[in-house]
Amino acid sequence: MGLLSPAPGECYDRLAIIRLKINFCIEKKEFKLQLQFEAEMLELLDYLNRKWQALDFEAAPLLTTSKLDKQLVQFAALEKIHKQLWDLESERRRLMKEGTPEQLDYECIGENAYKTTLLNDERQKLIAEVNAAFG
Repeated sequence: MGLLSPAPGECYDRLAIIRLKINFCIEKKEFKLQLQFEAEMLELLDYLNRKWQALDFEAAPLLTTSKLDKQLVQFAALEKIHKQLWDLESERRRLMKEGTPEQLDYECIGENAYKTTLLNDERQKLIAEVNAAFG
């Protein structure tokens, strides 16, 4: 992924994260921050449309109905993975605040880290699939 010209999979991944952050802002009534994330989301959507015609379905012959359906499923899967990663991170932070280093439950923290690694591997696979769909 190029920092200034990300591939579609990286854009989908970032959009999934942004949507999660927007929902968090809504829950916490952080409306100014919510607006910043919404602006970033619009910028990414605009980039996807300009660079990859990801939203202009009639102008994008790569996006047949079956491919579009698959990409929607992939995007939903990315959102689900990011929600799980968010929850794991929150749990890990909670576990690490439960006392001194001698009192920590390293088995639970390690299990959490293992789950995080597996989810990130699954996430990378989905990103690669989205990139491949766009050619």
